[in-house]
Amino acid sequence: MKTICNCFFLILFSIGFGQTTELYQKIYDNNEGFEIDFAQTLAFDDYGFLWIGGNNLDNRLIIAEKSKPPLQRFNGYSFDNIPLPNDITEDVLGVSQLFKRDNGSFYVVVKYANSYGLFELNPSTTEFKHISIHGKQQSFGLSHIFKYNNNNYILSQEGRIITLNILEKDNTLTPLFSFTSEENKFLVEAATQFIGFEDYCIISDDNFAIKYFDWNGNLLKVESSKPRKWIDETFISNNTNYIFKNNNSVLQEIDVATSTIKPVNNKPYLDNLHLNTYNDENNNHLIISFEDRELKLSILEGNTIKTKYKIPLRKCDGIKVVSKDLSQDIWLATDGKLHYFKFPTQNVKTYLRDHSIRAIKQLDSTNVIVSTEAKGWFNLNRKTDSVTPINTRLDDNNSSLNSSRNIFIEDNTIWTSSASNIIELGKTDYTLKKYRHYPVIALEQLNDSLLLYGTNGYNLMSFNKKTKAHIPLVSTDSLYIFDIAIKDQNNILCATDKGALIYDFENNTHQFYDASQFEDSFFLMTDYHKDYGFLLGSRSGHILNYDEKNKTFSKIYKDEFNAGIATIFPQENGLWINTFNGYVDFNLKDKSTKRYSDKDGFSNNEANRYSALKIGEQYFVGSIDGLNVFNPNDLKPLDENANLILLKANWYDENSETFKDNYDQNIFEKSKTIELPVENRALSLSFALKNIYARDNSYSFKYRLNDKNWVNLKQQNSIAFPNLAAGNYNLEIIASDFSGNQVGEPLLVKIKSREFFYKTWWFIVALSLAVIAVLLYFLRQFQLRKKLQDQFALDLIQSQEDERKRIARELHDSVSQQLTLIKRKAQSTEQTEISELTNNTLEEVRQISRGLFPPLLKQLGFTESVEQLALDIDETNAIFISTNIENVDALLTDDQSLHLYRFIQECINNILKHSEAKAFAITIEKQKSLILVQIKDNGKGFDVSSARIKNSLGLKTLEERIRFLNGELTIESKNNQGTTTTAKIPI
Repeated sequence: MKTICNCFFLILFSIGFGQTTELYQKIYDNNEGFEIDFAQTLAFDDYGFLWIGGNNLDNRLIIAEKSKPPLQRFNGYSFDNIPLPNDITEDVLGVSQLFKRDNGSFYVVVKYANSYGLFELNPSTTEFKHISIHGKQQSFGLSHIFKYNNNNYILSQEGRIITLNILEKDNTLTPLFSFTSEENKFLVEAATQFIGFEDYCIISDDNFAIKYFDWNGNLLKVESSKPRKWIDETFISNNTNYIFKNNNSVLQEIDVATSTIKPVNNKPYLDNLHLNTYNDENNNHLIISFEDRELKLSILEGNTIKTKYKIPLRKCDGIKVVSKDLSQDIWLATDGKLHYFKFPTQNVKTYLRDHSIRAIKQLDSTNVIVSTEAKGWFNLNRKTDSVTPINTRLDDNNSSLNSSRNIFIEDNTIWTSSASNIIELGKTDYTLKKYRHYPVIALEQLNDSLLLYGTNGYNLMSFNKKTKAHIPLVSTDSLYIFDIAIKDQNNILCATDKGALIYDFENNTHQFYDASQFEDSFFLMTDYHKDYGFLLGSRSGHILNYDEKNKTFSKIYKDEFNAGIATIFPQENGLWINTFNGYVDFNLKDKSTKRYSDKDGFSNNEANRYSALKIGEQYFVGSIDGLNVFNPNDLKPLDENANLILLKANWYDENSETFKDNYDQNIFEKSKTIELPVENRALSLSFALKNIYARDNSYSFKYRLNDKNWVNLKQQNSIAFPNLAAGNYNLEIIASDFSGNQVGEPLLVKIKSREFFYKTWWFIVALSLAVIAVLLYFLRQFQLRKKLQDQFALDLIQSQEDERKRIARELHDSVSQQLTLIKRKAQSTEQTEISELTNNTLEEVRQISRGLFPPLLKQLGFTESVEQLALDIDETNAIFISTNIENVDALLTDDQSLHLYRFIQECINNILKHSEAKAFAITIEKQKSLILVQIKDNGKGFDVSSARIKNSLGLKTLEERIRFLNGELTIESKNNQGTTTTAKIPI
C-alpha cells in the first residue's frame, strides 16, 4: 500500500486568535484501500486500531452483489475488510454504529433492508455473536446505543411500539418502558437521540416531537413546534448538555432544573446541514461543520463558539469523527475519504512545512528572516505568528535567493550568499547586488570588512565588503569545506570532508589534520562557543572539542544511531544537538540523552545544516521539511507502549478449497502453528503496532526465517510467501522506530509447510529400501549369472585342454606308432621316397601333438618350456625374439603353469598371425606379491576398444585364461605403435 495519498499541509486560520499556524493532514481513499463510500461510525479498539462502519452509495436492493465492505479496520498502514457473519440471511445495507464496550468488544448495529440487527464483535478474533432483541434476531427499528450513568441504553421498535432498554453486560435487553407516538409514521434509527439525566430522560427523533420521560416511562413533557424540531447533535462541555436542533444554527443548552431547552445566545452560528459534535474520553469537545467549501473545527468557550481551524474542502457528504485526545488529533470521514488531522502541539510550533530551511537570522525583536533551500526568503513575525514571503529584487525584477549559507545584518545592509554569489541586500527594500565568483558552501563574517567562505575543490576565500574583491587565502583543491568557525577574528577552524583545517589569519599560516587523526574525518559542521571552544560534528555522529593550546581533539559525544550532526546549541548542563535523525538533549555530566522526533511535534526528523538560531529560551531549528520553534524545557519524550501484533493470515483452506483470511488472534498465539497444506503452500501475513491509535509514526519492519538473514520491509506491513518450501519455520518480525531502535518485542510465528506424502522421510526411506532390495536382487542375479558364465568359460577351457590332451595322446600313441611302422617297412623294402614322406608326416604329427599338449611342461617345468617355445619359434621364423624370464616354477601349480603357458603361446600366435612385427620380447618377473608377464611387439597394433566391442574371440580367450589365474590383464595398443600385453598373476 502506498503510505500516504494526497498528503499535504494546509495553512489554516485560527479565527479566535487571528494568528497563522499549520495543521498536518493525510487523506486516505480507495487508492489506499479505504472502500466505504459513506462512513456512519468510527471507533478505536483496545489495540489502537481504527474501525470504520458504513454503507455504499449504491446499496439498492436491485443490486445483487455489494462488492464493497460495510466494515473495515485500519492499522496505520493498511485497511482490512472485516466480513460480517455468514449466517445473516437479510440484505445488509450497512453498519450504522460501532459502540465500544468496557470489556473491549464492540456492539455493532447492522442495517438490513427492512430491519436492524445487533451483534457483539470481538475485535481480536473478529467473531460476531447475535444479540437477541426480545427473542428475535431482528428489530423493525433500532437506535444507536447511548451511555449514561454507567449503563448502556438502546431504543428498539416493533410496529408502533418503541421500547427503551438497558443493554446488560450479559447482552440481554432489559425493557424499562415503552411508548407510542401520535405521529402516523416514525422509525427509530440512527437519527434518534437519547439524553439521560438523574430524574428523567429526553428522547428525540426526526419523526416525532422531543419527549421527556421519567425513568418509569411516564410522559412528562412534549416539546412541540411548527415546523417540528428535533435534536440533531448533542455534546457536553463543563458538565452542561448542549444541542443543535435541525435547521437551526443557534446553539442551545438543556436546563436540567427547569427541563427546558434554551438558546445560549440568539446569534446564529453556522449552517448545520453537515454538522457533527464529538466528546472524547476526557470530555473534551469539538464542533465540526462544513460551509462554503470550508471544514470548520470549533470549540465552545463560555457562551461563544470559536472556530480554531478552517480547512478548505471541496465536498462534504456527512461527517463522522473519532479521537482519543482532541488536543492532539482527530480522524474524520466524509465523502468516501478518511482524513487524519494532527493539531499543532503547544510545545513545538512549525512553520513553512513543505520547505527545506537553510539559514535563520533575527532581524529585530519581532521579525526573523528564514531562508529556504530553493523557495526564497520568508519573514516570521513572532508577535502575530505569521509568515510572509520576502520579495528580493534585482534591477526592479524579482530575484529569489536560494541556499543562503548565512545571514549578517549591519546598519541598513544585509550580507548573505546565494549559489555562486556573495549578496549585498538592502535591509528595508530588499534590493540586491550580486558579486559572483565561486559556489559558496559555507559563509562566516571575520570582521567589519571581510567575509570568509568555503568552497568545494578550490580555496578558502575571503570577500572584502568595501572593495568587493574575492581573495584566496589557502588552496583547498582537494577539500570540500562544509563549515567555518571563527574565534577572536583570527583563529579559524574549517570542517572538511577529509579532516580539520586550522587557519591563522594574522600570520597567514595553516595546519591540516587528516583522517589519521580521527575515527571519522568527514566533518559536516563546526562552531565556536565561549564555554566549549571549537566544536566539530561529523557525518557519523561524533562531536569533537578542539584544544587550541595543546592542539588536540577529544570526543565528547557519539550519536547512538550514527546520525550526522547538523547544528549545536550550548546549554547549562550540556548540548542540544540537531542531527540527521532526531533532536538530542545531551547532558555532559551524566552522559544521558533524550531524543525527540516527529512523534513529539517536530516537522521532520532530519535537521538542516546552517539552520539554527537561539532567541532567549526559544530555539529555531530548520529541517528538510519546515521550521521548528520550541523551548527545550517544555519538551517531554513521548512514551508509546507500541508492540507488534499479527492481524491477518491468508492460506489455503482444505475444507473450502479456497484461500481464507484468518483474523482470529487465538490462531496467532506463540504456542500455535500455522500449517500449510500440500496442495498450496502460499501464505501471506499482515501485522501492525498496537497502541499507536492508527497514527503513522514512520515505523519500519524487517523479518527473517529460521535465524537467516534479515529482509527489510521498510514501511510495508505485510509478507507474502508464494510457495513456502516444505519444512518447519520460525518467522521473526521486528519493528523499528525512526532511529532504527527496536520497538517492543519481536513477533514470532511458527509455520509448518507440509510435504507431499511421497516426499516425506518415511516414504523416501521405504521407497529407498524397496529400490535397494530390487537392486540387490538384480545384482545377485547378475553375480550368479556372471559366476555361471565364468565357470562355464573355465569349464570350456578345461574341456578344451582335456580334449587337447586326448588328441595329443591319440596322435602320440596311435597315429605316430602307425607312421613309425610304415616308415620301417619302407626302409626294409628300400622304398626311400615313401620312407622320407612318412618321416616328414611323423614329425608334423609330433609337432601338432606337442602344440596340443606340450610334453616338456611336465618334464622341464614352466620356465624352461617358455624358453624352449621361444627357441623353436626363433628357429622356424624370421622374427627376432628376446626374452627376460625368471624362474617362477615353484610359484605355480600344474594347472596354473598350463594356463599361463597357453596364454603366452596364444599371444605369440597372435603376433605371428596379425601383427606384422619384426621383433617381440617376453618378460616374466617375480615381484612382491605377483608374477608379471609382459609380451611386447613392434607390430602395426590394433584398436583395443573396437576389438572388445566386436567380441573378439582371441581377446576373450586371453581374458578367460588370466581370469582362471585370478589375475589382471592389460592390453595397450595403438596403430603403428605396437602392442603391449601385460598380465599380473597374484602369488
